[in-house]
Amino acid sequence: MKRTKKAYFLSLVLTLIITSVMEVHATPPEASEKIGREILEGLKDTTSMNQVIHMVGKPIEHCPGCGPKGPDFKVDLVGSSHDLGKPYYLRENEPYIIYVKRTAKTPAKIDLKFKNGYEYCEKMYMGSNPWAPGGPLIMGCMLYLTRYEDEEISLNLKKLKPLKEGEEEIIEIQLSKNNTRKAKYEIAVKNLTNESVKEEVGKKFLGGGYNVSFEAP
Repeated sequence: MKRTKKAYFLSLVLTLIITSVMEVHATPPEASEKIGREILEGLKDTTSMNQVIHMVGKPIEHCPGCGPKGPDFKVDLVGSSHDLGKPYYLRENEPYIIYVKRTAKTPAKIDLKFKNGYEYCEKMYMGSNPWAPGGPLIMGCMLYLTRYEDEEISLNLKKLKPLKEGEEEIIEIQLSKNNTRKAKYEIAVKNLTNESVKEEVGKKFLGGGYNVSFEAP
């Protein structure tokens, strides 16, 4: 009968333990104490290894970052204009998520204003490689600074079904950048409460933001 890998592994461990015990009895007390400590450490490592083997193929619980990403910013649409601040992008192509809540008191048109930050080179340097005299010039940036531009997302809710007192809808807006240091960004909008609602997103005619309109089926 073929032995499993686990049975072979346990047999090998037992053989090593027996051999080590025999060596302990055949050595002076000082050396025996040292060998005993090494055996205990080896048993600890074996236990840890068995735990790892036992967990192979099982789902990982409490995995940080494995679940859906929650909103980075929330706002109740109670006025015609709201300031979203300065969205902070953690990584490239990882969206900055905004939840806006629509209620019976929400106006038909809302402007969401924010500051779009990006880096620019404040001070350049130019020189030659000191280890290669007469070589090509080297150019680069010595100092990067952050510049902020005014942006605006205008929501047109006129074609949506009016909400009754106590009813609400959550609209998700995602801002994302391919390069977190650049000014260019993209948006994606979705009505999370009513997925049948259609969204139409377009750039503002003079730049500086997007126009978003909604239409219920």
